[in-house]
Amino acid sequence: MTVSKIEPVNNYSGNSSTTTFDFDFLIEHEDELLVQHTNSLGVQTTLTLGIDYTINEIGNVNGSYITFPIAGSTYSVLTADEVISLTTNLDIEQTKEYKNSSKLSFYTLEWSLDYITRLIQQIARQVARSVKTQEGSLIEPNELVNKLFEAEAEAQKAVSAASEKAEIATTAANEAEIFANIAKQAAFYDIKIDKFVTAQGQKDFELSFEIDKVERILSFNINNHNILPDRYTLKNSKTVSLSNELDAGCEVAITYLAGDLVSTDAVLCNCFIFEQATPASDWNIFHKLGRYPQVSVVDSSGRVVIGEVQYIDEQNVKVSFSGEFTGKAYLV
Repeated sequence: MTVSKIEPVNNYSGNSSTTTFDFDFLIEHEDELLVQHTNSLGVQTTLTLGIDYTINEIGNVNGSYITFPIAGSTYSVLTADEVISLTTNLDIEQTKEYKNSSKLSFYTLEWSLDYITRLIQQIARQVARSVKTQEGSLIEPNELVNKLFEAEAEAQKAVSAASEKAEIATTAANEAEIFANIAKQAAFYDIKIDKFVTAQGQKDFELSFEIDKVERILSFNINNHNILPDRYTLKNSKTVSLSNELDAGCEVAITYLAGDLVSTDAVLCNCFIFEQATPASDWNIFHKLGRYPQVSVVDSSGRVVIGEVQYIDEQNVKVSFSGEFTGKAYLV
């Protein structure tokens, strides 16, 4: 039998119905066929004869095929994002023995020549996928592989360094935004700090300030250790409560933003803060500033929202939006 000059590999994508797949190259034993399955994630697995697939016949380049999957296999019918590959799996060996005899079989000679040709085709296919240097190159193959690995490692290090720098920059930007928001609020509210020496079992702390409510706890410190926000709650407008009671003599320091400019005549920074507690698309604000102030609006998540500002008079302003939401308006 002759061996055609063909690429000894057949690749097939599924269609959720086909279960037979042809191969148009010669094999003389079942173990000379390599069948591999590639899933939708690109993971390739070698299939097992008799468990995952069967072969209809060997020694035929025109009518050989496999059936996949078969009953009992863990695989299902091949889908469009899966691939099955059929190729040769020849061992580099010589199993035929030649003797000085007039009965030397031509079949034995042809089988050996065919096997060598098929083995050369298989090796040529493998070599075609390998890293090579040009003829006459002074670079040894192992040096080229090492250089490729080194370049890949350097590229990976560069990617990691860039990712780390980007993460640091993002963290810095987030921190800058947090401090900017605190600074923005500090422009409208008083920053206060109250200190306590606790009694046995104490867990509630009444904050001392003249205006109506705590806007934000900036820090809660016990014996010079910061306490996370999930360890305390704001019970009312100015009472902070811990989740656990404290021993006597603990030093507590609470730093907070305090104020509600709607209900005080002590207007900090000569500005006014209006809170829209129920969702609305039109905000009617009575500010008592006696002028036409600049208006900035943020929603309940802290995002700046642009609206249409209409000055009714020097005491009233109306801000209109395309949709309803809650939030605050800062008038300066």
